[in-house]
Amino acid sequence: MRASPAPVTLLTVRCRPHFRPRRLLMIGRGVMPHPSGFRHATSSDSCSAPPRLYRGPVPARLIPSRHGPGSSRADSTARPRPRAGGPGTRRPVVPAVDQFRFLWEGYVHSAVDPVSLDDDGRRAPRHLLPVMFEEQAARTPAVVALERGADRMTYAELNARANRLARLLVSRGVGPGTAVLVCMPREAGLVVSLLAIAKAGGVYVPLDPDYPEARKEFVLGDCGAALALVDRPGRTTADELVLSSVDFTGAYEADADLTDQDRLSPLRLLHPAYLIYTSGSTGTPKGVLVPHSGLDRLRRTHRGYTGGTPGHRVLQLASIGFDASVWELVMALLSGGTVVFGRAEELLAGERAPEGITHVTLTPSLMGAISPETFPPASTVITASEACPQSLADRWAAVHRLVNAYGPTETTVCATSMPRPLVPGERIGLGVPIDSTTVHVLDDTLSPVGPGETGELYVAGTGLALGYHGRAAQTASRFVADPFGAPGSRMYRTGDLVRRSASGGLEFVGRGDDQVKIRGFRIEPAEVASALDTTPGVGRSAVVVDGADDNRRLVAYLVPDPATSDEGERHQVDDWKRLGDEHYRQTEGESFAGWSSSYTGEAIPEEEMRQWRDATVERIREGAPRRVLEIGVGSGLLLSRLAPDCEEYWATDLSEVAVRHLRARVEAVPGLAARVRLRAQAAHSTEGLPSGHFDTLVINSVAQYFPSAAYLADVIDKALDLLAPGGRLFSFSTSAICGCCPPSGPPWC
Repeated sequence: MRASPAPVTLLTVRCRPHFRPRRLLMIGRGVMPHPSGFRHATSSDSCSAPPRLYRGPVPARLIPSRHGPGSSRADSTARPRPRAGGPGTRRPVVPAVDQFRFLWEGYVHSAVDPVSLDDDGRRAPRHLLPVMFEEQAARTPAVVALERGADRMTYAELNARANRLARLLVSRGVGPGTAVLVCMPREAGLVVSLLAIAKAGGVYVPLDPDYPEARKEFVLGDCGAALALVDRPGRTTADELVLSSVDFTGAYEADADLTDQDRLSPLRLLHPAYLIYTSGSTGTPKGVLVPHSGLDRLRRTHRGYTGGTPGHRVLQLASIGFDASVWELVMALLSGGTVVFGRAEELLAGERAPEGITHVTLTPSLMGAISPETFPPASTVITASEACPQSLADRWAAVHRLVNAYGPTETTVCATSMPRPLVPGERIGLGVPIDSTTVHVLDDTLSPVGPGETGELYVAGTGLALGYHGRAAQTASRFVADPFGAPGSRMYRTGDLVRRSASGGLEFVGRGDDQVKIRGFRIEPAEVASALDTTPGVGRSAVVVDGADDNRRLVAYLVPDPATSDEGERHQVDDWKRLGDEHYRQTEGESFAGWSSSYTGEAIPEEEMRQWRDATVERIREGAPRRVLEIGVGSGLLLSRLAPDCEEYWATDLSEVAVRHLRARVEAVPGLAARVRLRAQAAHSTEGLPSGHFDTLVINSVAQYFPSAAYLADVIDKALDLLAPGGRLFSFSTSAICGCCPPSGPPWC
């Protein structure tokens, strides 16, 4: 049975004279641009008249045949069709007019630059990062660009120094597409390096010097950088260029701005500007390759925060390994502001922010740990990176101009932002798309959902990253074809579930997968569990998020692997034997050394230890012990008090050295050697010990060093066989509850 042709609606939007009319073709449940393309006005250049909707026949030449029944055009597979909802499923059809309205609102909110991209994907060179900074430096040469404590650097000084370093980099073979690692603290040299790499056309690869060595090696090997800019030698294993040793004289003394004639090849908008690695869950993060094309939109967005005039002071807190650092630098340096380097540790310690701060970007986790009074009243506070609890937002909005921003690294830091500061009590949301950005809220068939309905958030526009470096399959799975854009355009699948409010803004609902953010780090609990499952000794694991809002933490539950636990226990017992022998070689007589507080790490006072020992002795004496077995005798702290009153005192210890030293002391006491028997053997071994013989059995505090709870249970099970009916078992430094054996003998109660 042949399906009926889908209804077709052609809508023409007539705007101000300097915009040429473009058409949107709406076919069935989909909305797509006319093949000739279209341009969008900014919100300030909105149409002089509302859109007019024309219904009626559409010329056949305007209808792509791939949308008709039985179409067989060759390009019908060039763009993926929306995913089906499954056999036999059918989603209620959203009227085409409503679908267009959702999309139209998204395009209007995105405020796209009316000067569209050229056919080859390039804009005028003035939108490149180095050119935008150079233009700003020419406007404000004497303004302080960087500030760290008492150190200052003006725009003119910063630009000149970056130009000199850029020429040196070009001479070292750095050009468009060349990765250059930067590993140094957050200071002026870092910004000089970033700008110099951009001027040479290279790719800035930031690496926090405080990262573990394993992560540094991973990033270095993954990005393929042949050169690293560092503040001191030995930061990396790459060929390093130490800034403090660079000779800026001679051939590199020219401080004029570089042009394409100075570079190894022309620099274009789609060349990568930086390669930044997502935080990752298991130590193997993905490198996100971000082009120059998305940075101009950040500059225009920041003008809404700063007013576009010089004089604002931006506190720089983010690690260079996070793209939030790019956000902070662009906010200041592309509009005449000052970057003020600060430390989150100082804020957490209760110190106030540096003087005159006007703008700061904070994670909700940090906001929850400090006071709003840390910053001058009415500062602009941008919260990002995590979902911000409503109560926290209200508290800060009462003191400051609070704005919530949202955007994965894959969308050049930011995709949406609140259009105005939050009013206390107002629901905090993700806001609307920033300049040159379009967002879609889609169901599982890639169809737009209506207001109030939950869907997955997709982001399109010039801010999209080029993809994941060296990971084609992962790039293809997250950067998908945009069925609503021009042929060849893409959109990023965020994995975030959102809904569109009645006002057109976006509200965060949750994740479509298991990914969570904790203190700004992207974490996939399933990936963490997978890594734990490959750890020797782990049979199974489960990883969950505990807590709420800014108090969340990751908790792992582990089940030992029976196949490897025995071997691991043997290794641990051997290690403790070695450490015990070393300890007792250095001590003579009774020793309280080595006891430290698990709370403070400091040594427990000897007087306090003696009180504990005396209290333990009194508890054991209450049972009038006659035949005692002590497991883990050590230096004889209990034996020296109990053995003189017993008929027999047997004692074992893992350390042969401890047993040898203690035997020498016992033999020196007349009458004691005949009643004390010492053996060097592991706690679980009962070799040479008489069964059912002892009325008192003591498992010393050595139990806290047993390799597992199962090992402790094994020791106790075997020890009970050594007890006479009615015997008593004492266990210290364990969570086990021990008591008397019934007259009938084990099992113990």
